[in-house]
Amino acid sequence: MKPITPMIRCLAFLLGILGITATASYGEEPTPKSAPSSDAIFKRIDRDSDGRISKSEYEAFAGMLPRFKDNKQAIQQAFNRFDGNQDGHIDNLEFDRMSALSRFAKGFAKPDGEKFGKLGKFFPKLMPNSKPETPEKKPAVQGISEEVARKHRFPAAPDSEGVAVIPPEWASVPKTATSAAEIDALLKAAQAEDELKPAKPCSDEIFARRVWIDLCGTLPPDTELRQFVADRSPTKRAELIDRLLASPEFAQRQAKAWREIMLSRATAQNAFLVRPREQGLESWLTDQFQKNRDWASITRDLLTAEGTMTPQETREKGNLGFLLAHLREEGPVERANDVARVFLGINIQCSQCHDAPNDVWKRDQFHQFAAFFGRTNGQALPPQLTKSGGFELRLSSRGFGDYRQPDLDDPKVTHAVEPAFFLNGKSVSSRTSDLDRRKSLADWVTDPANYYFPAAFVNRTWHDLMGQTFVSPVDNLGPLQDVTYPEVLNRLAAGFVGSNFDIRSVFRVIMNTEAYQREFQLGATPEEHLNFAGVRPAPLRGSDLWGALNRALGPINGEMRLPGATPSVGRFPPSFRSAFEQLFNFDLSKPVDEVEATVPQALMLMNNSMLNGYMKATRFTNLGRMLQQTTDNRVAVRTLYERTLGRRPTDREMNTCLDHIRAMQDRAAAFEDLQWSLINSTEFRTRR
Repeated sequence: MKPITPMIRCLAFLLGILGITATASYGEEPTPKSAPSSDAIFKRIDRDSDGRISKSEYEAFAGMLPRFKDNKQAIQQAFNRFDGNQDGHIDNLEFDRMSALSRFAKGFAKPDGEKFGKLGKFFPKLMPNSKPETPEKKPAVQGISEEVARKHRFPAAPDSEGVAVIPPEWASVPKTATSAAEIDALLKAAQAEDELKPAKPCSDEIFARRVWIDLCGTLPPDTELRQFVADRSPTKRAELIDRLLASPEFAQRQAKAWREIMLSRATAQNAFLVRPREQGLESWLTDQFQKNRDWASITRDLLTAEGTMTPQETREKGNLGFLLAHLREEGPVERANDVARVFLGINIQCSQCHDAPNDVWKRDQFHQFAAFFGRTNGQALPPQLTKSGGFELRLSSRGFGDYRQPDLDDPKVTHAVEPAFFLNGKSVSSRTSDLDRRKSLADWVTDPANYYFPAAFVNRTWHDLMGQTFVSPVDNLGPLQDVTYPEVLNRLAAGFVGSNFDIRSVFRVIMNTEAYQREFQLGATPEEHLNFAGVRPAPLRGSDLWGALNRALGPINGEMRLPGATPSVGRFPPSFRSAFEQLFNFDLSKPVDEVEATVPQALMLMNNSMLNGYMKATRFTNLGRMLQQTTDNRVAVRTLYERTLGRRPTDREMNTCLDHIRAMQDRAAAFEDLQWSLINSTEFRTRR
């Protein structure tokens, strides 16, 4: 069989998962039943008929396909491949282009290589860098019209002549620690120019709930909430921020979030690999955040990891987990994608196959970048193959072999490329060892002169705390991308450099700004950018919602196994906690306006027997003990609100609750109703 390029193989696979059959067989015209038109498939997925496929519509459709069942990561990867311009939607043109390329791939893969199928003679139009190949025989399936071929042509790469990769103003921004006051001044000046009126300052209750969720992933204890509100000290908010930044919970929340970000595109999913890799990486990250190690040092350790992880060393060797996300033949390109996305905030995925259609990145630059990992060798050994009888994860260096870039002119041909960093053009010799290659890359990635390293961290942290970003999506930084208030992003990034990449300093500066401490604000539409005039509400991620439930209802036995559940890793079914968090989790790189609630999520909170048991007023539950200790219904209602929503009830809410208690005549049952209602409220499930 003639080889085909990785891109064509990928496109053929992606269209295959949607049930689009390109050609019934060589020399045969496909029937409508075996090859539904791309328009028909598009309309089937586009449920709201708005002319574009949203992420949720794609997930709903793909989730019904057997090969995608319970594999959100694969769905995410497939969606990203379809979404050519990375705007968060698949339009008809993008969908049709992928359909056309898939049909070509099916014909091109003919064993004797004589015919190209439907799109064979239009391959040069679809991929301008390719050479046409004239078949000896006339294909049984006729080619499509030139008009259709033009429609499916890759968009031309933008003119990048004279475009600076690093923003020119970056060199003049002072690389010194910044302050909340300085950031507020820059924001106010920019908002005044846009004639924006910022939201009012938030109350102490809202602030306390927001800070506890953002730093610790849970709600404030009701007793501490009352003390904080009663405190008249002008520095109490700054003091609370500092105290929670130093807490173990902050390190744990950051570690969980970054583990999810780093492994969200993982392709190595062996049953004996996933759990130790995830647990090891999260444990290792927890230690780094707890020690307050700087982000540059953490990044270097992840990029230069090497060695073997055994069951006894998951915490010490957990940094191996990042590069062990990919073990396939395509590992170098997948690792290159992840490094750019996680540490530079840049999406270079499209450049694997062609020059980026929406930025300056070139295909050659992508493969030179991937060459840094050409000799990185990852292995996952099951217990039966190790001397210890336990799993072993290994990351080692090959002393031979080089990464080879496929040639678009002739897919049978590949050529070796020297590793080179696409942001500064610096390269290393192909004779350089694997570890030395990665050490050079780590130095260049974390170089203070590299704008993208601090900007990526700051942009993502701002997204986490404010609900919207300077550049959206968070992994779409680049010279040609729109930036909201670039002077603010640049100063925050420079301040991060000036602090020696101190992670806590970024949180401290942002959370002490007036911008962070304002009331939440909504736009006229979910997509409207607020220009940071207020905090954008966002759904609680799975782990934060779990933390909030444990604060409101008391400690929940999250390790209980779910009867009848399919084991996700190893021999055991998932615990209740892991199943709960997985249900409510979402891609942390996704804009919050694209995160949608689902019916299974609503049913979990409304009907789950375990959670409902914790909402009962018994002597074993928080609610039951509170009612035994508090005979005054007004005080009990206030405590219930403080524990569940992090605030006191309004007068109207208090009166409504008291009326319900009187009408029920069963005090315990009435409070169970109130507890259930608050847990199922939008306010409880939202960070605001």
